[in-house]
Amino acid sequence: MDPTVIAAVVGGVATIGAAIVGIWAKNRSESKSKELAQSPSESRNTVPAAENSMAPPATPNFRRYKVTFLTECENDLATLKLDKSALIKLVESEFLGHMNYFVYDLEEYAMPVKAKYIVHIDKIDEKLTFKRIFSCTANEAKLTSWNDILTLYRRATRLAYRDKPEDMLLIQSMLPRTRQIHIELVYRIVKHFSTYEGLQLSVDPVQIISVARIELQRRKALVNKLITDNATGTPHPITHYPTTEQDAKTKEIDFHLRQSVVAWIEVEEIQEDLEDGLITEQAALGALITSAERSLQFIHKLLLIHPPIA
Repeated sequence: MDPTVIAAVVGGVATIGAAIVGIWAKNRSESKSKELAQSPSESRNTVPAAENSMAPPATPNFRRYKVTFLTECENDLATLKLDKSALIKLVESEFLGHMNYFVYDLEEYAMPVKAKYIVHIDKIDEKLTFKRIFSCTANEAKLTSWNDILTLYRRATRLAYRDKPEDMLLIQSMLPRTRQIHIELVYRIVKHFSTYEGLQLSVDPVQIISVARIELQRRKALVNKLITDNATGTPHPITHYPTTEQDAKTKEIDFHLRQSVVAWIEVEEIQEDLEDGLITEQAALGALITSAERSLQFIHKLLLIHPPIA
């Protein structure tokens, strides 16, 4: 990606972040830091695939997991003429090839495995649940592109603020780095679907930030219009949805990408409110976490519902 694009996306963030941390550092005390650490951040736990840090096992052992299969997965296996033991071996091979799978929890995770399958799993503590399995694309370039997206997504789920919310303000680079990773994910997803599925997304990657700002203002205007219309009894027009499967998929992907970026436009407003003294540091922290997790949630949903299946 052109470095100037990323620079444009995150431009000014470092300055704003420094101002925020300055405000934070001036007023912070040890007790205040504890208070922030304990402040509830509900949306942290609403995002699927949140990965909680833990010490890596001394000797990785896949056999320690208690394995269960959902009925949907059993039906998939029957359709694919694949038995459970073969599926377990495929996933075990991925774990042994990527040791971080032993370290982090995986919730609603779509894992590409050898033999050209995509496996939906949950791995929480020592419980491993097989939820679905699909045949994936035979296009190696497409699968490599998808794996690159998943690698960057896993990086987003492992940022320290997800375990220690106060780090979003205490670590000066945390907020701009989180934003940069999320926006990079959007760019890569747009490129993936444009290149390998020929989808004509209505949002150009270079313009996505400015479009998202317009979308945020449109949503605000729509809320005001609905309030006014409800008061006056004005009827609302019927929404016309895409009539073809390809159009519907394009619209769905476009929606999730837009919403992910819109969450970062909301972050800008929160930063401005904090700088102007309109909200407290604790309130700003909770709001920033909520917006970051909202962005990640839309990306996760997109990765889950549109994997590169055959």
